[in-house]
Amino acid sequence: MSDMTELPLSPDAAVLTVSDALPANTLLANDSAATFGKVQDILTTRPGRYFFARGGVLGCNMPAAVGAALLHDGPVASFVGDGGAMYSPQALWSAARYRANVLFFIFNNRRYGVLQNIARQLGCTNAVAGRFVGMDVNDPPIDFQALAASMRVPAVRADAPDAIRAAIVDALGRSGPTLIEIAVK
Repeated sequence: MSDMTELPLSPDAAVLTVSDALPANTLLANDSAATFGKVQDILTTRPGRYFFARGGVLGCNMPAAVGAALLHDGPVASFVGDGGAMYSPQALWSAARYRANVLFFIFNNRRYGVLQNIARQLGCTNAVAGRFVGMDVNDPPIDFQALAASMRVPAVRADAPDAIRAAIVDALGRSGPTLIEIAVK
């Protein structure tokens, strides 16, 4: 794992910080490909509490987390990348409308990293040359805090471990959804 003081955090460091700060009864819903791998192995040690879609599906996580929160007696954490969040941002509205206790964690690396990785693995000419047409999410950058605010969802950007933990404590202290954006490498 990378040094927790180096910013932006690695996806592993960000997810481990979040995971360690959440109560044990939190359901974890994940479609952030940046969090797969070593971290996923740790998260899956929570039987019946960790959910993800197999097959590289983007966009199902946020609405699924809202649905789970309507039935679960406790918080639900939605781990989503910035690209995946753009598939279903209307889930923020649903969460606000139904006061769903969802903490939306957007791990923002300003790109569709999963698509870039697939293109590289397939040997696509542009990907091999380091060019990813339509796979960057940086021009214009997405203002997730403004997007959340437009749907009356409290939102904060927290990039360092202490700020992430404080944002989680704050979110757990109120009813309803919260969006916490974390910049990652």
